[in-house]
Amino acid sequence: HSLIQFIVTDGFDRFYRYNFTIDQLISKLFKSGDDEGRLFSMLKNCFQKSLVRLTVTATKCCLSFVCSTITAENANLELFVLSTAEARVEIKKLLFDFTEKCTEMKTEFQFQSIIGEKSPLDKNNRLRGKNVAAPPMKARKRATGLQYN
Repeated sequence: HSLIQFIVTDGFDRFYRYNFTIDQLISKLFKSGDDEGRLFSMLKNCFQKSLVRLTVTATKCCLSFVCSTITAENANLELFVLSTAEARVEIKKLLFDFTEKCTEMKTEFQFQSIIGEKSPLDKNNRLRGKNVAAPPMKARKRATGLQYN
C-alpha cells in the first residue's frame, strides 16, 4: 500500500515525518457518506488547540487543506491532496514553518495525535533516516546542518 507522508519542517535543520496508508486515511475520512469525516474533525481539533487556523474543502473527487498560522504572517502550512477518485488520496507534502508561539514539542504532539503512530524522531529530536525535504526557499539561506541535493 502507498504511504501518505506528512513532512514537517521548522525552516532550519529539523524535520519530522509521519507515514500512514491510503486505506487508513480513507477509513478515517469517509464515514457514513460524510466527505469530511473523522480526519477533518481530528485535524480541526488539533489545530484549534494551537495557534493555527485550518480550512478544509471536501468534495467527492478531491480534498484540499489550507492551514495558516494566526500568529505570524509568513508562517503557513499547506497540505497538498490529489484526486480521491477510485478511493485514492495521496498527500504529497506537508511543510510547516514554526513560529515562536507554536513550539516543536507542541507541534510534534499534535501530528502524533492525528495519525496515532510512534514518533519517528530519535532521542535528539532528529528525523530518523536520510530522506528529508528541503525547507522553503526563504528559509534555506538560514538553514544549517543540512546539505541539499
